[in-house]
Amino acid sequence: MTDTFDFNKFKANLSDLPSIPGTKAVVGSEFWYFETVGDANNVAQFQSLLDYDTSLRAKTGGISLMNCEITPPKQGRYLSIAFRGDLHGWRSRVEESLDGLNLRMAKIENDQFVVLAHKSFPLKDCEIRFFKPERSTSAKPKYREDIIVNRGVVIKA
Repeated sequence: MTDTFDFNKFKANLSDLPSIPGTKAVVGSEFWYFETVGDANNVAQFQSLLDYDTSLRAKTGGISLMNCEITPPKQGRYLSIAFRGDLHGWRSRVEESLDGLNLRMAKIENDQFVVLAHKSFPLKDCEIRFFKPERSTSAKPKYREDIIVNRGVVIKA
């Protein structure tokens, strides 16, 4: 059941919410989102992305699954990832994998969720879900202690 989230009861304010990856610049890092498919959990989706193209283009750094997903209006679900180090090498590996899997890549620009080669959506119109990182590869996503922002309203799952 989903109830309207009461900030006073939660004893929090907007600055206590996690920041959406890609809304703030971080030196030496890039934040992107990749389209998901099916009901596999977030770790399994991320692993599939990495397993598709195993070439080692990046010379330094790494790629991480972040704890945020964005669902634009009437669109699929996108998971956040971060690149560090050889940004071009990591980005090209992900682009190749997504191209091979026929999935899209997205990023945040000026409060817009931009799905590359498609269209953009105001971030305020998207559902944004922050979740605890999963360690399991079970079939369905497991969310614990979620924070969900839907059309600018914070709700609790």
